[in-house]
Amino acid sequence: MMTIRLPKKRGEDAKFVGIDGVSYLVKRGIDVEVPKAVYDEIMRAEAAETRAEEKAETLAASE
Repeated sequence: MMTIRLPKKRGEDAKFVGIDGVSYLVKRGIDVEVPKAVYDEIMRAEAAETRAEEKAETLAASE
């Protein structure tokens, strides 16, 4: 198990993660223990979101 704390987001109390047909709802703003596969997926998704935001900013700046 891994401990994770997702930052609070306005209008979003938890993050949904689905792995191999199993659903997890990870609360935001508190320490939560999750299986390593869930932790890895959350980290992958957060990194992809950051890259997408950076790309959008770069494209907006080039206009």
